[in-house]
Amino acid sequence: MITTHTKNRLLLFLTFIAFVSLGLPDGLLGVAWPSIASQFARPLSRLALLQLAATCGFFFSSTNAGRLIERLGVGRLLIASNVMVFIALSGFSFADRWPLIVGSMVVLGMGGGAVDAGLNAYSASRFTKEQITLMHAFYGLGAMIGPVIMRRVLHLHAPWQRGYLITLSMIALLLLLFIVSQKMWNGGVSLSSDADKAGESEVPGRIKNIGMLLFFVYTGVEVTTGGWSFTWLTKGRGVTPETAAFWVGIYWGALMVGRLFFGFLGQRWHTRTILSRMVLVVAAGCLLFLQPWSSFISLVALPVIGFSCAPLFPLFVSYTPTVVGQADASRQIGRQVACASIGSAVVPLLVGLGVEITALGAIPVMLLFFALILVILYNRWVAGLAE
Repeated sequence: MITTHTKNRLLLFLTFIAFVSLGLPDGLLGVAWPSIASQFARPLSRLALLQLAATCGFFFSSTNAGRLIERLGVGRLLIASNVMVFIALSGFSFADRWPLIVGSMVVLGMGGGAVDAGLNAYSASRFTKEQITLMHAFYGLGAMIGPVIMRRVLHLHAPWQRGYLITLSMIALLLLLFIVSQKMWNGGVSLSSDADKAGESEVPGRIKNIGMLLFFVYTGVEVTTGGWSFTWLTKGRGVTPETAAFWVGIYWGALMVGRLFFGFLGQRWHTRTILSRMVLVVAAGCLLFLQPWSSFISLVALPVIGFSCAPLFPLFVSYTPTVVGQADASRQIGRQVACASIGSAVVPLLVGLGVEITALGAIPVMLLFFALILVILYNRWVAGLAE
């Protein structure tokens, strides 16, 4: 008979593997896109359409993840979500028409959104903040493995579909694991020390809305830094493309290393202490990125931003039950994850519009602006605990 401790460890392991699989498809598309665009005679700019399609699917499923958990349970939701991911990757693997690619992106977004929101909601009440932070580090691992798979496939002059087919086989294995472990996801002992189980009083809607905006702005800052910093460094600061690419890679590496760091050592500090300090460091890093005197300082600012961003998303998730109460945590986390997906698309778009209307200098200015908004929103969010 499996003990409760062993069961929880198995579920934690499955959650880590699930987040690896969640990151795999995200890493594939960026490398495969030039080949996909060439095959279907589409301009490279059409990638935005695919990202929008995935965002729509992600938003739809993640906003309903809380209700789906209540109706289906976590085990069945994960099975259904991975079936959608399996179908989407099958569409990519055997695609011969452009509409099939677009449709597959919508289905992929729906499957990914349900897995992301569902597992975050489940983990917030059952795992420690350190375990949740490690969980998100494994997403980064998947996002790193995806490009490696696709680069290897293309290096061997195989069709890009082969990369999706390899990933499809990995998702099939994960789906089998979820089917076998379906009953294990029901119930279980809570491992979270941050959830507020003392009372389930109604939380003002304003606090919930602030929480959704917090996730919107945070992911916007994270994605904007990774997506626009290369352009600003090369076109605005005169940094060579090779150097800029290296430091952008360091930014993403710092994000993953930071999650590993806080995952293993985060128990030394209270959740609120980490969050309060790291949102300020993010803003300070964005200020360093903006300063006009030294290109080197702007480069060094990238890993500062990456490392300080690392614990924010997972700890925001972990702290949500404390802010809104356990009763509404799963639904609220689903809504917050949905807003995060929108923020990752909208904020970089707003920065792009700022560049078109003004100049390249809008990139670091708007990044600092959103970082300061992040600080304000976080402090208003946790201020709700005193109300």
